[in-house]
Amino acid sequence: MKNDTHTRIEEKWKPKEGSVYYYINTACGGMEVQGTTFTSEDLSTKDFEVGNCFLTKELAEEKLKKIKEILNKVKNILKK
Repeated sequence: MKNDTHTRIEEKWKPKEGSVYYYINTACGGMEVQGTTFTSEDLSTKDFEVGNCFLTKELAEEKLKKIKEILNKVKNILKK
């Protein structure tokens, strides 16, 4: 989808109740991709609200790679 300035706007994909989705788990100080079943429970809803729901493991891994790249850049800036 494009707006008037031709900037790409990503639409949020929302899993259906009972379907599998992938997310970036940051528990215990790590970051890894995991899959789970979407429910109307609080955790699934929160994942969706913050944009942490991915249709495939590959899409989640791609986003995780970008996040790690950004964090490494910030880390390098803070070292200066």
